[in-house]
Amino acid sequence: MNKLGRIRAIKDRDEPNDIFHTPLAVAKKMIAMADIAETDRVIDPCRGEGVIYDNLPTCLKSWCEITEGRDFFDYDEEADIIVANPPFSLLTRWLQKSVYLSPKKMIFVIGLLNLTVKRLKLMEEHGYFLTKMELICIRGWFGTTVLVLFEKGGKGIIKFDTEWYGEKVKN
Repeated sequence: MNKLGRIRAIKDRDEPNDIFHTPLAVAKKMIAMADIAETDRVIDPCRGEGVIYDNLPTCLKSWCEITEGRDFFDYDEEADIIVANPPFSLLTRWLQKSVYLSPKKMIFVIGLLNLTVKRLKLMEEHGYFLTKMELICIRGWFGTTVLVLFEKGGKGIIKFDTEWYGEKVKN
């Protein structure tokens, strides 16, 4: 199957496959980017096998994991930092829930194609700006992956333009 065929197969599947376990090296990169202090309240909202949660430095940590009956969408405690590999099929809803919790920082590992202008605008409308990002490749994951750090009131590193350029397509 060619690349376009694989993209269509992923896009048109009946059930999303949101289980992509974070490699240890990626979890460590995310944690380092988050610059966590001992007094920070940190949540790993989709703990999975615990690779992020188990490697957090000394801090006030909590977790959710839907397969263990702790759904992030029901979580309502204070958090200073969210560190997560969110389910890609629920990313917009995930971002909305994350800004509702009003942490200082959020760091996510997501597919590069999921980093859209619409989602960046959603974050900025809630006072969160993309302050750090790193493109990475993870074997077995679809396409390029990006680690993104959003900080409340931070100085954004991305500017986006919503104008359409070029000639209008004629039918």
